[in-house]
Amino acid sequence: MKQCFLGYMHDHLWRNLTLVFGLCLMGLIMVLYQIPKQTILYCLEFALAIIFCSMLVEYYRYYKSFYARRNLLQSIQYHTTEELPPAINYMEEEYREIIHQLFKEKKEELDRKEASYQELKDYIMMWAHQIKTPITGLKLLLDQEEKRVEHEEDVKKLRQMKEELFSIEDYVGMNLEYIRLDSLNADLSVEECHLETLVKKEVMHFSQMFIARQLSIQMENLDHIVISDSKWLAFVLDQILSNALKYTKKGGICIFAKEQDKKVYLMIQDTGIGIAKEDLPRIFEKAFTGFNGHVDHKATGIGLYLSKQILDRLGHSIDITSQVGEGTCVTLCFLTKM
Repeated sequence: MKQCFLGYMHDHLWRNLTLVFGLCLMGLIMVLYQIPKQTILYCLEFALAIIFCSMLVEYYRYYKSFYARRNLLQSIQYHTTEELPPAINYMEEEYREIIHQLFKEKKEELDRKEASYQELKDYIMMWAHQIKTPITGLKLLLDQEEKRVEHEEDVKKLRQMKEELFSIEDYVGMNLEYIRLDSLNADLSVEECHLETLVKKEVMHFSQMFIARQLSIQMENLDHIVISDSKWLAFVLDQILSNALKYTKKGGICIFAKEQDKKVYLMIQDTGIGIAKEDLPRIFEKAFTGFNGHVDHKATGIGLYLSKQILDRLGHSIDITSQVGEGTCVTLCFLTKM
């Protein structure tokens, strides 16, 4: 209320000063013309009454407009200008028209960008689905060729080619999920998930890489029910296992779980090259690769970023501890009840 009154006085300061000056000048002229004092007082009182009533009406309109603008600022909608308070003078009407025109141009620009972005999303999704056909064909050809070759060196080269093809398929899937991330909330289907089934399915997905790199896999105490979305959680597990395999040259990966305080903690531990201590606070940033990005030039820094975004929206937490040269442990935390 006080702020509104002070705003009104500030906006009408010169006009009010002019009115006061005009009344004083009128009174002085009437005194100079020797008009009776009673008549002068009557005229000034009458003029003041009219000005006061006029100012009350004007202040009421200003008050309504002031709080309408305040409310609009607190709940402004980008898609309409209809909620703007009505203009109380010609200048406000012109400003209202300017705002409306600027809004119209901005909305047209946003609509163009949205249409362009949607077109790009549709193209990438179409490309991602179409590229899977030649990838599958190449995998079959490599499998057939591996059965025919006899020299160990040729077999090794074929397996390396299959690994590279697997990485390409993994990157295609990552791009597809990155595009779908905008619609994640609408696509969520939270339900009870059997953790062991999900983990074993993802381990099987990477079985050829485990064999080719001669890495061990150990799974313990995974028979737990967690509340999650099986499809998106599978993608997160895929990214974590992919990173573990990418940076583990010897040893293996251990996956185990424990239940505590009505929560299930899933640990995925590897014996890889580890993550530098100074890189740990930034590993969930988009496109951040850190020291490992210099070791593996194909690192994109998108996998962990996507995983963090998905887990946040699912209501899960992720924590990563690591020691350079010793390995990395990723811990996921799930609820066990809705």
